[in-house]
Amino acid sequence: MPGTFAELVSVPASNVFPFPAGFTFSQAAALGTTFITAYRMLFTRGRMSPGEWVLVTGIGGGLGVSLFQLARPLAGKLYVTSSSSEKIERASAMGADGAVNYRDEDVGKAIRHVTGKRGVDLVVDSAAGDSLEPSLRALRRGGRLVNAGATAGPKVEVDMRRVFWNQLEIIGSTMGSDADVSDMLRMVAGSGIEPVIDRSYPLAEGVEALKRLDEPDHFGKVVLEVS
Repeated sequence: MPGTFAELVSVPASNVFPFPAGFTFSQAAALGTTFITAYRMLFTRGRMSPGEWVLVTGIGGGLGVSLFQLARPLAGKLYVTSSSSEKIERASAMGADGAVNYRDEDVGKAIRHVTGKRGVDLVVDSAAGDSLEPSLRALRRGGRLVNAGATAGPKVEVDMRRVFWNQLEIIGSTMGSDADVSDMLRMVAGSGIEPVIDRSYPLAEGVEALKRLDEPDHFGKVVLEVS
């Protein structure tokens, strides 16, 4: 049956992976969709290499935090954007090298400034909409932008002259393959990453958990616990 808001779930054995030793079931649950999607965005599609400078847009949600956590061990510099000063402060405490509040500043100009006009090698984004053009301006020549969502809107206006003159790549991405899941789990286990959990709820409060996802101050994953 579809859905996993249940005490018992049946899935094909090939879809089951062991989670990292020492993890609680809640931590393992938090490795689900977002960490798989983030791994594919950064490494399978984005071809991130050690030492590259990376911009994560929209820090705070499950995907943004997962992208941050997977990129941090390898990134030479790691930057974030948000409309929340509180989320920017949390990202800074987690090791962000710089942050831009996109309500107050132009992302492209701000990233150019903090990188000494260099720009970043890779932007990972799930918003699209009007935020895509400033993200492209944040890229260095030959940079890549990987997108896996359109929460800010599916329609995008891009100055293609910037794309072809600067040899930029705009790359689409989705969830992940079995290989992505396996590689992600090995990386998490080997690097000591622990997923950030915003709040946990018992299964009976599943509706409240969904409401929490809509609250603008949530940071990290929302987890349902099955006793």
